[in-house]
Amino acid sequence: MYDALAEAYDLTGQSRFSLKMVGYMLEMLALRRFKGRKICDLACGTGAAAVALARRKFVVTGVDGSSAMLARAITRADRWDISVDWRQGDLTALDLPGGFDLATCFYDSLNHLTEPQQLRQAFFGVRRALAPGGLFFFDMNTPYALAQVWGQSVDSHLDERYARFWRTRYERESGLATLEATYFLHRPDGRYDRVEALHTARGYTPTEVRQMLEEAGLQLLEAYECLGFTPADEKTYRVAYLAQA
Repeated sequence: MYDALAEAYDLTGQSRFSLKMVGYMLEMLALRRFKGRKICDLACGTGAAAVALARRKFVVTGVDGSSAMLARAITRADRWDISVDWRQGDLTALDLPGGFDLATCFYDSLNHLTEPQQLRQAFFGVRRALAPGGLFFFDMNTPYALAQVWGQSVDSHLDERYARFWRTRYERESGLATLEATYFLHRPDGRYDRVEALHTARGYTPTEVRQMLEEAGLQLLEAYECLGFTPADEKTYRVAYLAQA
């Protein structure tokens, strides 16, 4: 799915949120006097955050499951003459060298691990990749957010470059939310290419996330309302987490 979505992902500006998260995260890390240099950006997509971090002189490895997403990430890095170690890999089966000072995972990517065991596997993989004392920064939506925001809704956007149509549903019995996305990408000859994607997500409460982190050997340090410093609770929409190995 993400192979077909790669072009639409950048064109519709979805990488901008990760760029906001980079600045927010660095502010949080500065408060902790973080001095590490080696970073692994998980579910890196088209590389916006990974390249932004590499431009700040961090040594960055970017990991994503989609070869098409990584191809666009490579192009982005080349444009800035930036070196990033790009790797294709699954969040639930991370096979990375250890010794990272920091792991990141932005834009609620972990919510797309819809089975709790998948999320546990991802956390265990992060723990293996981190150096002792290494940090893990990520954001996730809560069940409350999915019920409120992804509940029955329709959204659209149209400009000269593309048309976008989103339809979301939330099923209370299963706890799963779905986003049906259709994009029409404008071509120079006047044609439109149609791209369709179906996203499924599960919300996790801060309590559930803390428990799974602890099972993986990671200590939760902070849980804030995302892009701010207000402590999160069960009714926070998106939570920014900072954990330590």
